[in-house]
Amino acid sequence: AKLAHSLRVMARVRGALARTVAALHDVLETTPLALDDLRRLGFSDAVVRRVDLLTRRPRERYFDYIRRLEGDSVARRVKLADLDDNATRLRAAAARSVRARRKLKRNRAARRRLLRLGP
Repeated sequence: AKLAHSLRVMARVRGALARTVAALHDVLETTPLALDDLRRLGFSDAVVRRVDLLTRRPRERYFDYIRRLEGDSVARRVKLADLDDNATRLRAAAARSVRARRKLKRNRAARRRLLRLGP
């Protein structure tokens, strides 16, 4: 499921850098890999920097995390694609889950905030 999500996000963005970042956008949160591992695997500083931006820190408030992405157009485009993919799942669950409705509302607010800065 996690791999399928990353592949769907990757398919929603254009350009080699954005697609690589999209493929890896959740890897630090869902695997034991760290930024140094990505460097050792041969990923460029540009990729590693954006994967780092897209990785939410422990105990980091959600909109502080979103604010961190705002200055980087590649990270913003990947996050928008991530939000769009997540929204599909959340909309399906919203009818039966208060938690899904809350996440969908937060997702929409984050999307509006990022779109305000451009795609």
